[in-house]
Amino acid sequence: MFGWLGPLFRLIGRFGPIVLICAFIFLVGVLLSLLGWAFGFTLDDVDAWLAAHSSWITAAADVLFRLGCFFVLLCCAVVVVGAVHGKLRPGRRDLEAPPAQPVPVPGFRPETPAGEKPPGLGCALAALVVGYFAFVGTFMRY
Repeated sequence: MFGWLGPLFRLIGRFGPIVLICAFIFLVGVLLSLLGWAFGFTLDDVDAWLAAHSSWITAAADVLFRLGCFFVLLCCAVVVVGAVHGKLRPGRRDLEAPPAQPVPVPGFRPETPAGEKPPGLGCALAALVVGYFAFVGTFMRY
């Protein structure tokens, strides 16, 4: 798939995926540098282009950052509401009829399910702290 780079990637991949990703990024940088050199671009040209377009790049990065913070804020809100709802109004499992007991099989031990529990108050407290920073990142000027 990678041609002559395949053995290099296999060698680097033996050391872990992070090293493989770093090596791939390095090779892409080398390839882009060689292409820039072949077509007459220098790093000064690239720097000038980035400086000329920095306003819209900064605006796009700001919007993406705020959208990411808003998503984290929504996740934190769901955790807090779930924890408070679970503590104030627990499930009514005591009203349900117990399931019929299966016929025991000799030598078989069924797995005990952990059960579906809502997040606890510790998770809600951690979500409030993370949610505060996500709120600041979403709605405040910094």
